[in-house]
Amino acid sequence: VSQSRYVCYSSLDEFELHTCDIVGDSKNCIDFINESNGKENVKFYAQHSWDFLRELIAQNKKVDMAWLDSAHTYDYLLREMQFVAQMQVPYIVVDDFWWVRGIQLAVFDFLKEFEDYRFYSYSNNNAQIGSIVVLKKV
Repeated sequence: VSQSRYVCYSSLDEFELHTCDIVGDSKNCIDFINESNGKENVKFYAQHSWDFLRELIAQNKKVDMAWLDSAHTYDYLLREMQFVAQMQVPYIVVDDFWWVRGIQLAVFDFLKEFEDYRFYSYSNNNAQIGSIVVLKKV
């Protein structure tokens, strides 16, 4: 997510980026990034991702893209993707796709369950690290 914050601040005039983590030090990183850019466009929530996504759903929050990079387990990722699909997010980015077999299986099972999503892009910069898959709602 650090890369996405950099890209947003360096290329977009207006944006909101909402991120969550249960690791306390993550807020310090977000504060540093916001202070460095003199803006408050990146919002941090000290929450479990499932709780965070449930709140976004309850608020009927519209999201242009979801970047999923939390627990690297099949069940966890599949549930996150189901929440994101419920929000009708047009693009879903799954980080570390090549790294863990459970991530790959969760993506494939998600695509079976949600036939309105398709593979859009795949990047594998460094074998196990840096691999992402982008799914697009059609």
